[in-house]
Amino acid sequence: MTFPTATAPLPKALKANRESHDTDPDLHLLVRWRCSEMACRDKFIEQVGRRFQILAVYTCDWSPENWAWNLARFYGGRSMVGTTKLREIGFSPFLAVIVRDDAPIYGPVQALGGNVDVANRNIIDFKFHLRLEASANFCHSTSSRSEFLMQSTLLLGLEEASRLQHISDWDGAVSMLRGDIEGAESWECFERMVGYLNRTCRWLVLRNFENLPDSLTEENDLDVLTDDMELFSAIAGLVPRSGGLGHYTASISGEQISIDVRCLGDGYYPTLWEVDLLETRTWCDNAIPKPEPVHHFFSLLYHARLQKPSMSDRYVTVLTDLALQIRFDDVAEETLRDDVRSASILSGFMKSRLYPVTRPVDYGVFWNRRFQRLLSGFEMVSPRVLRKRRVLCFMRRWLPNWVYQVVPYRLRVTIKTKLNH
Repeated sequence: MTFPTATAPLPKALKANRESHDTDPDLHLLVRWRCSEMACRDKFIEQVGRRFQILAVYTCDWSPENWAWNLARFYGGRSMVGTTKLREIGFSPFLAVIVRDDAPIYGPVQALGGNVDVANRNIIDFKFHLRLEASANFCHSTSSRSEFLMQSTLLLGLEEASRLQHISDWDGAVSMLRGDIEGAESWECFERMVGYLNRTCRWLVLRNFENLPDSLTEENDLDVLTDDMELFSAIAGLVPRSGGLGHYTASISGEQISIDVRCLGDGYYPTLWEVDLLETRTWCDNAIPKPEPVHHFFSLLYHARLQKPSMSDRYVTVLTDLALQIRFDDVAEETLRDDVRSASILSGFMKSRLYPVTRPVDYGVFWNRRFQRLLSGFEMVSPRVLRKRRVLCFMRRWLPNWVYQVVPYRLRVTIKTKLNH
């Protein structure tokens, strides 16, 4: 059995996380924290202007009550900002300079957090030069295209950040930006949040996206997939809620919307499948990213069968319509309701894509053990299973051959099956 495939080109405006170091221009953001005095501002602008082409300069002032939250979102997550850093640079106006590097040099660089990323060495060296000169950690810079898109969009806003691509030279003016990062307290509407997310990270809505944003209510959860949970939650301004890993709340138009964030490696889907879902995503008419139709069908079947106690009528209707859309003629309502037949279809698809069955790390997700046993050729690799397999290997190695002749065949098969599950 073969399955149809379809891919959609990634829109140019949404290639935020695709590093493209040969693009023209190569833009970056330089920030001088605690720079409210005129002399400090002029000196920093002069230092930057001697090394790079300045395109725009801003003086930024966040509200004291949201300063820590703005800084955490700016750096891409709460874990990126400690209390020491906040005391060093916080609660004071700062200077933001947009520059263009006409001769960028990219190479692997290990950040202070330990991650090794491909970054602009010119920007990195210049930042550390300023830090040594000032004997303090008062300077920040972006080092890659994706980081620039993320931080410039959050700091300047969607409209101003988009305008930077069309500026060729600085006009000498210093613009004043007062106010918090958009969404600090509440998003004006769902479309604004989607605009920021599309420009700054890879994500998609897993299901029930057909009627968004009209279907957004406090009673309905929004299920999304991303490659970086902390970055996504920071950009969207999400607040953790009880219920399990990846459970958040967003304030949109004055309502508290529950959002369940799934990410690479969390076991909600096999990691390879999660990568394919993000790589092949398509877009609704209102720019909301969604799964490609084939992946939408099988990921929804996986969810409805393995992560629910039973197949609901609503999922049967949606899956039947999707089967017609992707021309999967082997699927009918009776097939979807039958455990063995639906398990056979799901197993066939996962085998063809080399997807294993993985149990979610989130303890709040239901797991249908009965249906999982019907999937052929896949076993969850867990410490419990590995321990049982070690016992089986020990028995095979040390028990004499006559034991296998004495023990009935059916009993041997039963023992082997129990030790492998």
